Amino acid sequence: MNKGFKIALIIFLSFLFLAFSCAFVVMLSSDKFSLFSFNFDIGENQNLVFEKEYKNDYSKINVKSTYADVKFLKSEDSDFIVKLYADDDNDFSVVDEKGILEINFERKNNDFHFGFNNKCPRIEVYVPSDFAGVIDGEANVGDFSSESFPNVNLKVKLTTGDIKVGTFNEIEASTNTGDIKIQNSNKVNVSSSVGDIKINNVKFADVNNKTGDIKVVSVDGYINASTNTGDISVDNMNITKDSSLGSNTGDIKVGSTNELYFDAKTNVGDVKINNNFRDAKCIVKVKTNIGDIKINN
Repeated sequence: MNKGFKIALIIFLSFLFLAFSCAFVVMLSSDKFSLFSFNFDIGENQNLVFEKEYKNDYSKINVKSTYADVKFLKSEDSDFIVKLYADDDNDFSVVDEKGILEINFERKNNDFHFGFNNKCPRIEVYVPSDFAGVIDGEANVGDFSSESFPNVNLKVKLTTGDIKVGTFNEIEASTNTGDIKIQNSNKVNVSSSVGDIKINNVKFADVNNKTGDIKVVSVDGYINASTNTGDISVDNMNITKDSSLGSNTGDIKVGSTNELYFDAKTNVGDVKINNNFRDAKCIVKVKTNIGDIKINN
């Protein structure tokens, strides 16, 4: 084997390894992939295998799933409706007792399965629009989405999947791999390891991200936002309590604000603050190691 062929072979194998690594990362970040269960879904599962109405006065709805998309929708009346779209309703159960609706979909045969046409199961929960309890969702693989329920406190914990919800009273949400999008809330505490976080309107926000951007349209109270790798942007800030914005590697940008003092620092990059009020009642600490800071107030 001559030297030129060896070099060419090494380059080819390196390229092949890089291609497989990229593909594996993409699959891990997909909401339809789980370790030891390779599922490449196209569209939603339309096979309705379970549907039942519940007429109790609930204070809490719990949904726990190993592999399914979960959707909360508004019901047309005061009843609660649970639907499951899947190949079958094995390992699916709904328990109605003591004012709590428990929905479980624990797939026991999810490991070591390969397929290209396996559509992701879907759980739909229809809830009266005036529901004022708690919604608690937990899933290993699957997206979580919900229409607006302004009187509800929402808690969502995903391993792999996106979270997209409307208006809620309070929101506590986390996903290891996936994006988080929130329309409106009085108070949010959200985190993601890999993915972007976007919040439209919020009063009090605690936002933590490891790899991904954080974008907030409007905050009216306080915000503590941090990301290891990614940009942070807040379009409108009306701060009534000391706050902080921090990124290890990324730009930080703020739009209109009330009278605030910005304690801004960057190790590598530029700092530009249009208006800084040293006598302001509230301080916003802004820091990035590598990136620019722009306060366009």
